[in-house]
Amino acid sequence: MYSAMVLLAEGDVDASAGELNELLRVTRAAPRLTQYEGAPWHLHFAGPEVSMATSWLAEFATAVAMLVGSDDLELLRRCGAERCDNLFLDATRNHTQRFCSTACQNRTKVAAFRSRAWCSRSP
Repeated sequence: MYSAMVLLAEGDVDASAGELNELLRVTRAAPRLTQYEGAPWHLHFAGPEVSMATSWLAEFATAVAMLVGSDDLELLRRCGAERCDNLFLDATRNHTQRFCSTACQNRTKVAAFRSRAWCSRSP
């Protein structure tokens, strides 16, 4: 139905805002405080009358909407690994993070090492 890239519309913030507003409307996302027995109060963005999937979607849409409406949108990156299309928020001090995880970073580095080793072989 919705993907992170559709919601972020490949850099078109206006299109993203339109998609997000529709998703927020459909999921009826609205903040409310909830407390389960023995747990502290915490914030939810969907009421108890909606399904768990709709609740998760409402929380996702709210988080993305908060990101789109902030100065941190430029810190949203696509993973630099070849076969990974994950998005991540670059929270590093110098904002140079290229991979969503150390697993993707290691796979990329190992592939580059093997490629160099293979190319340097003499027949």
